[in-house]
Amino acid sequence: MNEIRIESLTPARFRSQWDALDRVARERKYLIFLQAPPYESSEIYFKSMMGEAGVMMQALDGERVVGWCDLRRAEAEISKHCGTLGMGIIDGYRGRGVGERLITQTLEAIRNSNLGIERVELTVWGSNVRAIGLYEKVGFAHEGRKIRARKIDGVTEDVVL
Repeated sequence: MNEIRIESLTPARFRSQWDALDRVARERKYLIFLQAPPYESSEIYFKSMMGEAGVMMQALDGERVVGWCDLRRAEAEISKHCGTLGMGIIDGYRGRGVGERLITQTLEAIRNSNLGIERVELTVWGSNVRAIGLYEKVGFAHEGRKIRARKIDGVTEDVVL
């Protein structure tokens, strides 16, 4: 395994990004969807993240995307100072500090951008204690909890804000 490097999203890695997204989604444990959206709509999203919508950083093993962190600015005029953070790391790369590097560099990229994001929000499943620990470590604070807001395979769980 090569050293993992963190870089900004590029069009050359759209397919690899989509593959990583699909792989994490199919685990049915971490993301809001259970498989990646169709490639064509994902490509539109990726392109928007290279423009004024936000930023996306990728963790790379060689040229293969093994994780990502994106921060998308809210679209509503009254909320444009807010952004929503999302991230994922494929199995086999978790627990190695990749997530902390991704989130730190994504937040730094936002600070250095002209997007005007002053507030970063995220949600995480209550069962994802590793991610909750990471978010706390980098400075996120609990703002609330949606009780039984996620249901998959007949099992409900809380969503932490």
